Amino acid sequence: DNKTFSIYDSYKEKDNNYYTGTYTLKNGEEALIEMNNTVDEFETNTDNIDIKNIYSIKVKPTLHYENGKDITNKLSEEESWWFIIILKDDKEAFAINKTLDIKYKLIKN
Repeated sequence: DNKTFSIYDSYKEKDNNYYTGTYTLKNGEEALIEMNNTVDEFETNTDNIDIKNIYSIKVKPTLHYENGKDITNKLSEEESWWFIIILKDDKEAFAINKTLDIKYKLIKN
């Protein structure tokens, strides 16, 4: 609810090697607009994916600890990361790290 996030290198160690910050989440048509797409383009280029299953997440890190040291000063003022998540069905999704242009296929076991 407070639009904050934490990313840890390991779920076992939560007091070192992590980022925290804020995020914005958009869904559906808002997410498509942020991705510079229209609903028509989306419907033409996708196969049976409901527009409600499209999410755009922008995260802005505001704190970074690494090897026991606060290295937040190494983050630039403009630094943010942008992800797109497309839920295909209950067992499969796709994620795209737009910042690094990396695509992931996510499968529920």
